[in-house]
Amino acid sequence: MEYEYLDSCDLCNSKQIETVDAKCNICQCKTCGYIFDNPRPTFKSIVDFYSSQTKYDSWLSEERVRDSLWKRRLKVMERTKKKGTLLDIGTGVGQFLYQAKNHYDKVYGTEISESAIAIAKDKYHIDIIQGEIENIQFSETTFDNIALFHVLEHVPKPKVVIEKCWSLLSPERILVIAV
Repeated sequence: MEYEYLDSCDLCNSKQIETVDAKCNICQCKTCGYIFDNPRPTFKSIVDFYSSQTKYDSWLSEERVRDSLWKRRLKVMERTKKKGTLLDIGTGVGQFLYQAKNHYDKVYGTEISESAIAIAKDKYHIDIIQGEIENIQFSETTFDNIALFHVLEHVPKPKVVIEKCWSLLSPERILVIAV
């Protein structure tokens, strides 16, 4: 795995970074308080890891348990959801979108993993857009609901991801984040 070293904070660009836990490579920005891995895997290493052919075997073997997880999340989202579209960023194999497609007018998903996208297509008949959210051009100009389930803690630049989400949300919008 390849790593990159950060000399400034991804959130506020401050160079005032201190090591909090050297054994675990945990650092903190002294300016804004952001805590992060440093060094961290390069984006290419992250894509390679999540694109492994066997990465999602355990997910598929736990499909029933994961279905109940996604159904619980949908139930929670029902309380605040806006009528219309849903964009799920980092959708994995598309299991959540499969559960959500009857609850929204149209569902979309993004994913960096080629193997997860192939599973989503084969198993759930869902087309997923490949790539980083900040680099994707969508046919829809805005979305009524955006979900980031356990994605934000894995992205190199969380501030950029949140800013992109904000720019993609419609005026009557909801952004759901779980970390």
